[in-house]
Amino acid sequence: MKKIFVVEDDESICQELVQILEGEGYEALSLTSFEHTKDDILKAAPNLVLMDINIPGINGRNLVKEIRKESDVPIIMVTSRTSEMDEVISMSYGADDYITKPYNPTILLLRIAAVLKRMEAARTRHHTGMPR
Repeated sequence: MKKIFVVEDDESICQELVQILEGEGYEALSLTSFEHTKDDILKAAPNLVLMDINIPGINGRNLVKEIRKESDVPIIMVTSRTSEMDEVISMSYGADDYITKPYNPTILLLRIAAVLKRMEAARTRHHTGMPR
């Protein structure tokens, strides 16, 4: 079962995301405290992270940058920030995708599946020595 870590400080949105993910057969984890966000994510070793930009203690874009120093876990930004600059900065810091709220749950699930599939294919090619 794929494990997805939700980094969202709005409790109702976080619960909604967890329900959507669990309904689709994923194991969904979320934070109750944002004191050690990066360490909590890395310790959980998820297959994918859904992250808001506006989180307590650290800007989500900067958190992506910090995670990228230690992990290539796929990260999808799910945020109400709709400016192109937010998207550009997030992607340049290492986010794999960017979805704005309000999101369509079906499209969100399809994007999650697509990112996971790409990562799995990349790992398979890497381990078998197949050309990229």
